[in-house]
Amino acid sequence: MHFVLFLSITVLTISIIALILAIIFFIQLLILKAPYVQTPARVIEKIFSEIKIKPASIIYDLGCGDASFLIAAEKRFGAKTIGFELSLVAYLWAKQKIKRERAKTKLYFKNFFERNISDADVVFCFLVPSLMKKIGIFLEPQLKKDATVISYAFPIPQWQPSKTVDTLPNGDKASKIYIYQT
Repeated sequence: MHFVLFLSITVLTISIIALILAIIFFIQLLILKAPYVQTPARVIEKIFSEIKIKPASIIYDLGCGDASFLIAAEKRFGAKTIGFELSLVAYLWAKQKIKRERAKTKLYFKNFFERNISDADVVFCFLVPSLMKKIGIFLEPQLKKDATVISYAFPIPQWQPSKTVDTLPNGDKASKIYIYQT
């Protein structure tokens, strides 16, 4: 009898927590207008095969989601990695993932538009099209010569990519990686 009561309370508690997290996620989606979508591991690997990252590189991910790109870059290249995320659910998930992976990635629950990233060697973003023009305006005066900017899925409208890579060349819904050199 006690076990059934305990189990019922546990299931109810987990359900309430899941509902609260879902509500937070959808409210943030309405406010931020940018959903959390994970960058596929195969895309991260493709990016790494297309650019040169040195161990001393400083890498920023603007809207880093679960920090997969940053953790992979740190583990593979020994780079210093820094991410910004405004979705509370994604931010908390990323914090746990960083801890679980024993990564040194710095993560900020802040708007990257309010930060100076002029020390960046590499900037990665996987954002919505409505933000891409603002990204170009934000990055252009800040980035040092020879910095690399990678945008997955959407180009920076006013910039000319030095390279465009089709991640699914034979697929129906091919998505692209846009690589820019400053």
